[in-house]
Amino acid sequence: MYCRYVIAGLAIGYLSLANTAANALAREDAIQLALEENPEVIAAQKAWEAARARSTQARALPDPELELEYEELPGMTRFGEFGERAFGVTQQLESPLKWWRRSSAASQAAEAVRLGVFEMTRLDISTRVKVAYDRVLFKVKRHEHIRQNLQLAEDFLNKAQLRLEAGDVPQLEVLRAEVEAGRAANRLSQARNEL
Repeated sequence: MYCRYVIAGLAIGYLSLANTAANALAREDAIQLALEENPEVIAAQKAWEAARARSTQARALPDPELELEYEELPGMTRFGEFGERAFGVTQQLESPLKWWRRSSAASQAAEAVRLGVFEMTRLDISTRVKVAYDRVLFKVKRHEHIRQNLQLAEDFLNKAQLRLEAGDVPQLEVLRAEVEAGRAANRLSQARNEL
């Protein structure tokens, strides 16, 4: 009698698991969600964006310099009396080959960050999600098979009781069926806890 109450409680628990499984994500949806929301992927993407920004900065020309010169000043603080004043703007230009090599090296460094950090992080997260998803799927399937085993044990117990009432089998056969149904209920409880 105790086994039937345990089995009924497990059946209620299984219905709640079935409702959860109906709302479950597909494997590809879980991977996509993890890649969009994982902080490691977001940090790797920001590192890649920073490397691309450094690449853009490496292609820029150096800042121009403004020069202001006063000559023949009578003192350090008297700028009103000067002999000559000159304003100028200078811009350093390097050889085009040097500029091209520097910008090429910065672009390759940004690509290395994309491949070495961003893509590797995405692959790592994707692999971890696949493994976790497969483990959960395995435990769901295992739980389902154990539940079917419990159903078979209950059916066997019911048939053994009917055969006992008919006088075909001894009481020992019913006790064995009850023990097996209890074991199946325990295995189902363990599988549900693992799930």
